[in-house]
Amino acid sequence: MSTDALITDPMLLSVMDAAARARQQSLAILDLLAQYHARKDTPPEESALDEQLALSKQQKLLNAHMAQLRGLNRKAILSVRTTKQETAEARQEIDSLHLQLQNLYYEQRHLRGEIAGCEGYNHRFNDLAMIRVEDFLEQHPEHRGSSEHDLTIARIEDERAARQKLEDERQQLLQRKEALVKETTAKREELGKLDAEVEKWLGGQEGVRKMFEARGMTIREGKPKGREQDINGIQTYVAEPENGDKTKTVIFLVDIFGWKLPNVRLLADEYAANGFTAYIPDVHEGDSIDSDFLQTVEPPLPQREKQTLTEKATATAKVGATLGPWLVSHREAVARPIIENFIDKVRYIPGTNKVGVIGFCWGGRYAILAAQKPFSGAESKGVNAAYACHPSLVSIPADFDPVVVPLSLALGDKDSLLGEKEVGQIKEVMEGKKREGQQGERLGESEVRIYEDQVHGFALRGDWSSEKDRKAMDEAEKQGLEWFQKYLS
Repeated sequence: MSTDALITDPMLLSVMDAAARARQQSLAILDLLAQYHARKDTPPEESALDEQLALSKQQKLLNAHMAQLRGLNRKAILSVRTTKQETAEARQEIDSLHLQLQNLYYEQRHLRGEIAGCEGYNHRFNDLAMIRVEDFLEQHPEHRGSSEHDLTIARIEDERAARQKLEDERQQLLQRKEALVKETTAKREELGKLDAEVEKWLGGQEGVRKMFEARGMTIREGKPKGREQDINGIQTYVAEPENGDKTKTVIFLVDIFGWKLPNVRLLADEYAANGFTAYIPDVHEGDSIDSDFLQTVEPPLPQREKQTLTEKATATAKVGATLGPWLVSHREAVARPIIENFIDKVRYIPGTNKVGVIGFCWGGRYAILAAQKPFSGAESKGVNAAYACHPSLVSIPADFDPVVVPLSLALGDKDSLLGEKEVGQIKEVMEGKKREGQQGERLGESEVRIYEDQVHGFALRGDWSSEKDRKAMDEAEKQGLEWFQKYLS
């Protein structure tokens, strides 16, 4: 292959052409110089001078070609430098592009690996205990047309909201727990202090304990045999005879200590054992006086006679402070409708025939008031007989004059709530009603029995350690049983 076929750059071709001509010119000069030196020893001739001129001309042409060749050489060198610079820059650009291609290739391989990993990745939301799709769509029908992706995001957001709500509730419970812990700690500290105070208080109650022991027991021992049931919305203790007969019914109207006092329940059991169905309604509707107040209201006679003026004044103050508000809450306008409605409802209990009422203390007055209305068979209202034991807060003669139902009274001559004068007045009024009854003007069957050395509450809450008091209680019970046997049979 010729050099011209290998070299195509015009600059290089012109350089090579100039070099070839300079070479030919140089060879021509060399030939002339060779000829000149060959004739150097021969005498100069005319032709030798021409040769020198020709040689000089050739030398000038050679110098011109050499100058041209140097100029082209310089241009070629500059061109080569420029080309090398461009080539280096192009190579750098190629290297940079090659590196970028490699980076793209590596990134492509990484992305393909990531895609492959994502395709087989077990997403965490798959492990979330979320609401079922069917239940979620039922609660949120607006997502029925959503794509699977949007539906999953909506379910996750719903789960997040539900868990956030639970977390808020948990935080609230923690705050309440902290508050309760603080409160419990404070209460525990208070209880720690209270223990010492209780011990101190107990140490100071020895004298009180001895005093109560000296007074004797007024709460009877024994377990009532009856049952509790609701009658017309009122909780009631019911004691029935073994045969369940209701033809003779007695309603117990309790004192301020209420229907749960063991004494009155055990007495109702005694009436049931004698053939009566006994009812003890909670006419106080859960607001009876606590039995701890028993000795303050009316201590046994021996203890009362030993009291100093200061002790009597203290007891009177306690009674007033406790009973005053209670009596306002259970005044006649409130209590009487409750009692009368209960009596009327008992009348409608199947098997019920004749009904009597027995009252003690506070309830004694309402037994007297019940005796003011005669029994009405047409309306099935009223009572057939009444028995009042040591009634309190009675008006004489206003509460006794209207009585038209057989009424028996058991009174104590040492009753602090019903003095000797009042007892005499009651006896006089009832005796007068007997005379009126005999004349046919009124139904006046009645009896008044006065028990010697007996205080208020003796028929129900007497001192069981005293033989005299125990005998008075037994006689008062017998008085009631005989009265009701006479008028309810």
